[in-house]
Order: sequence, then C-alpha cells, then structure tokens
Amino acid sequence: MLIVEDDADFRGFLEAMLEGYPQIEVAIAKDGRRACDMVRQWLPDVVLLDLGLPGMDGFSVSRRIKTDPRLRRTRIIGITGLSGTDLCDRLRAAGAEACLRKPLDPRQLVELLGLSPDKNDGPKR
Repeated sequence: MLIVEDDADFRGFLEAMLEGYPQIEVAIAKDGRRACDMVRQWLPDVVLLDLGLPGMDGFSVSRRIKTDPRLRRTRIIGITGLSGTDLCDRLRAAGAEACLRKPLDPRQLVELLGLSPDKNDGPKR
C-alpha cells in the first residue's frame, strides 16, 4: 500500500492505524510527483491518496496511475480535508474508487479495504 500524504501528523496516524494489519506493507510518498514515480516502480495494490498535495494534486496523480496498463487494477482511495461538494465526484472521474473525508473514521477505511487483523488475505502492498 502506498500512502500519499504531505501532512506528517496525518501520515503518522495512517501508518499507526495500519500497523495492526500484518498483511499490509506500507510505503510513503509526500508529494504527487514522488507518488507517481513510486507507484510505477512498486506497483502497489492500493494507494491512499491525499488530494491537496504539493507539486501535483491527487486528481492528476490518480489520472496518471490509471493511464498505466500495469496499474489499471490498483485501487485508489482518496482522502481529503478540502471542502467542496464536487471533489469526490471529480476524484472518481479521475479513476479513484472511493473518496473519504478528514477527519477520517478509521473503521470506514478498514471496512473499505476489507481488512481483518486475524486474516492475511488482504492487500499486500
């Protein structure tokens, strides 16, 4: 799983939350350009993607991921603290499967990912 988040506190929150799931290997990108490089090299199953990133926003990152044939099956889940009624619609149009709002309810993300701390059949990266 690739976490793309520029806010250190929220990034730490996501990492701590996902530590309880041994089936997940986590990598971090702090901006959109680095995320695009990492996703092409690492081919993660899931990308947790902030929308308000420096350099390249989450919408652009999502579109770039989905144009790579090797990444068509990569799940993109947007997470945003930005306001605006059309943000989630725009993100889905850019290729994301879901859009969650900050403050994030961890149970919502766990359910969306289909995670269980007792199972090792969830996403690997």
